[in-house]
Amino acid sequence: YWAYNVNTASVIGAVQTAAAATYPVGAISTNINSTFYHSMIVDNVCGSNTSGTRTPGASQTSIWSVSANGSMAAGSRKPLAAAGATTMSWTLTANSQTTALLHSVVELKIIQ
Repeated sequence: YWAYNVNTASVIGAVQTAAAATYPVGAISTNINSTFYHSMIVDNVCGSNTSGTRTPGASQTSIWSVSANGSMAAGSRKPLAAAGATTMSWTLTANSQTTALLHSVVELKIIQ
């Protein structure tokens, strides 16, 4: 299970959000500054097109994806061994580009 050993006394570390709204939006990336060593960075992206594919950035693992009722959403995770800056990103194929993308990124603190 990818969220095993989450620090239940203090689950959430850094949080960052971003939005892109100039058509055609084909990618989004958000920087986050992790505050805890051995953390798991989790992100979610959503937009207004159900076609095509969404691909998470390098070293991210896709954990879910859904398209329904004219909208799409997806999420991924990236483990970090040390505190510091990292980037979470998504790329959309040409037929899945949208008029807007929202991106939220959260650091989950892991007990080691």
